[in-house]
Amino acid sequence: MFTAGGLTFGETLTFQVEVTADEMAASKLADLTVLSTETDLTLVASQTYTFETGTDGWTSVQGTFNRSSSGGGAGVGGCLHGAHLT
Repeated sequence: MFTAGGLTFGETLTFQVEVTADEMAASKLADLTVLSTETDLTLVASQTYTFETGTDGWTSVQGTFNRSSSGGGAGVGGCLHGAHLT
């Protein structure tokens, strides 16, 4: 679980995320930056995003992510493909 402490409204929060999947040869590390943080976040023990029917509420700040009905692996009905991941 992650709890950001000491942030003020509108501050930027950056943390490192590891992405892995059965179809990936190796996991990828990326910095996830949340711009303009809020102070009314709801804490949850864990959260899973499937991206099978859309973006699950996420928005892209940079890069291109296209919805696909194939290529998701593990029997899922769809996924998002990033055009550029560094």
